[in-house]
Amino acid sequence: MRQTLNQIKQETQRKLSKRKNLLLKKYQNVQEDAIPDSVFEELDKIEALLQEVSIRKIPNQINIKMGELEKWYFTMMFDWMSAHPESFDSKSISMTEIYKFALHFFVENIVTVPGNSLMQVEKLRRKIGSMGEANSIEKNIYRQLEDIKNLAAFNSSMVYTLADLSKDFPDGVANILSTQQENEMDSSTRYAQVFAKFINQRQLTKQNIKNRNSSNSLNSDY
Repeated sequence: MRQTLNQIKQETQRKLSKRKNLLLKKYQNVQEDAIPDSVFEELDKIEALLQEVSIRKIPNQINIKMGELEKWYFTMMFDWMSAHPESFDSKSISMTEIYKFALHFFVENIVTVPGNSLMQVEKLRRKIGSMGEANSIEKNIYRQLEDIKNLAAFNSSMVYTLADLSKDFPDGVANILSTQQENEMDSSTRYAQVFAKFINQRQLTKQNIKNRNSSNSLNSDY
């Protein structure tokens, strides 16, 4: 359900006041000449956004003359909104709904967010464009962390096994590693094959635990 004007104002003022207080607290013990100019600019912008604005001179209806480019943009927006029905309140998408959504989205996420509002258009465009790239980097980091987690678990298991069988290796673990330096990077080695089997078994065990706990909503983090 679309929020009312008063609700939007209250939410905007709450966010702006929170940001203002955060900046003031962060720099309260910093000498004024040591505070970055960008902080003063953001505080000034927040103060301006907190001021009440008059909407009396804004007409209830406006006419928009569109060229080929604008028609293309509207078509793209229509397709996007059709795939995201939560973006509009009416039963069908009209040109008015498209305009309102674009206006609301831009004001709520750009104009009333000081960090975004102060940016030059090109810098803002780069920031938005890099969001997908950042998500890709984060996913890659998570995958690498999962690999590290798996490798650490495997090594712990192997160390335990070697320690348990230490009576068969009087020269100790160090001697074994110095003569058999295999790793999981070479898929042809026995180490890599055993490692792959271990990961597969570990994933199966993890899934089995989740399945067993699903009835009482317990989540496993093994």
